Amino acid sequence: MQGLYALEHARNANYLLSLDFIDKQFDARFSQLAEDEKQVGWLFEKNRLKKPESVSIGKKLPEKVRELARNTLESYWNSDNKEELEEQQYALLLEKVKVSYAADKEELEGEKKLVVETFKEVYQQSQPPITIVVSITSKSTLVEAINIYHNKLRDDISDLHKRLLSQSQTIYDSYLRSLAILTELIDLVNGDRLAQASNLLKKPIFEADYKLSRNVVCLALKESETLQHKLDQNKIVTESLQTLAKELYRKVIREDEEYINYQKLAENNPEDDKKITNHILKNIIFKHEISNAYFEELDLSWSENRKVVQSMASKTIKSILGDAEKEEIEGEEVEQNEPKLNKAFELSPLSKNWDEDVVFYKHLYKYNVEGNQKHEDIIAGKTKNWDIERLALMDKVILKMAICEMINFYSIPVKVTINEYIELAKTYSTPKSKKFVNGLLDSIAQDLVARGDIKKSGRGLMDNK
Repeated sequence: MQGLYALEHARNANYLLSLDFIDKQFDARFSQLAEDEKQVGWLFEKNRLKKPESVSIGKKLPEKVRELARNTLESYWNSDNKEELEEQQYALLLEKVKVSYAADKEELEGEKKLVVETFKEVYQQSQPPITIVVSITSKSTLVEAINIYHNKLRDDISDLHKRLLSQSQTIYDSYLRSLAILTELIDLVNGDRLAQASNLLKKPIFEADYKLSRNVVCLALKESETLQHKLDQNKIVTESLQTLAKELYRKVIREDEEYINYQKLAENNPEDDKKITNHILKNIIFKHEISNAYFEELDLSWSENRKVVQSMASKTIKSILGDAEKEEIEGEEVEQNEPKLNKAFELSPLSKNWDEDVVFYKHLYKYNVEGNQKHEDIIAGKTKNWDIERLALMDKVILKMAICEMINFYSIPVKVTINEYIELAKTYSTPKSKKFVNGLLDSIAQDLVARGDIKKSGRGLMDNK
């Protein structure tokens, strides 16, 4: 969804970029008209006292400038009221020049309006039929604006497609980094203990103050060959990550009330170890501004992806030291006193069926790109009392994705699609989006089924109402 949301932003940005290009092109022409008008006045002032036969107006100047300058000079030379013209600072002569350029400006404003209106009508079409009566220069501006939109959008589509899977890798890397921070804390706590032991004053060492170094959850992570392999494979444990762990430990964790209370406990208890580990993850690593700034530099979508990463990390902690299991004693279920440590825990996968999900992501993106205008028209037809441009951007993305899925993915039941995208609207869009998306998709689905645009097979035939 992030890729398609970014693509909608790109469409809007490229649309505005092309309109800005049109503005700049016409602004330059308006400025040139103003300069040309000044040039006529300057040529008149420069040559009016010369003999007509000695005046030569440069051939490189625009033809209209030369013609108006020559006509204005001749009107002055042939006038019987030169003194009166001079007293009025040649206002009567130059007024004709102003009127002429005012007409040019008005004509140019009309052409700009036509070019902008035409662009707004055809900018999404690759080879649009255009009927417009303007100058060759204005036509060139329109064509170039359309080309700017399509060329930039083509690059954005390609770039976002490449980023589609790399974004998933970024999420997984952030997950590994969050676990790596916990392993770094063990070394930091041990470092504090060694520093205290080497203190010249030989102050007593209270082992409880260094309990985190014996935390069974953190130790399981640190001793995990699987985690270490993934960290090495993805080049995760970097100097910047170690710096982050140190900063969080020195500035945040050691001053944290929950951590201080944890240190006051006499002995390590697995349940307490799990509790403090979850607290550090949830309330410090995933919430504190120091760590958020670090993750945001690595992931532009961290504000959205953080929940996914946190969920993966929490599941990992649970798999290391799960809730108390139940065992049967003489036919009765009795809870164990302590949770069971699982040193052979598995890392959380980004998805249970990642290979299949990759194929689905690629196809969903491809079909959305190819059918964008069709999906836009379907939504516009159902929101006639609304300006489609005023729809919440996320709502539009969700609707387009749902329409695309209903039409192109034959094995997914319509009702399943609608329910999934209603959930996305609840999570990512406005408070009113759930009801709006639900009602609109129900109505759109009925129309698509009636027109034969939705054809389901296999599992998609189930619950297809």
